[in-house]
Amino acid sequence: MKDAMHSPAERVYWYSLVDWDPAREAIEGFHVDEHEYHLGLVTYTGKKKPAWNYLRHCLQKEQLV
Repeated sequence: MKDAMHSPAERVYWYSLVDWDPAREAIEGFHVDEHEYHLGLVTYTGKKKPAWNYLRHCLQKEQLV
C-alpha cells in the first residue's frame, strides 16, 4: 500500500476492496490461488485491515492540500 501511494503512478486498481469469502469460488476455480482471497482492504467478515486506515489517512491528508 505504501509503495503504491508513493509511486509516480496516476492510478492504482484494486482487485477487490473486500476479501473473498473462503466458501466462494474464484475466477479460475475453487482456491486455485489462495492469495486471491486476501487482496481487499477489509476482511470478508468486515474487519478493516491496516491498509484501510493508511489509505484513509492518505486521502484525508490529500484533501487538506
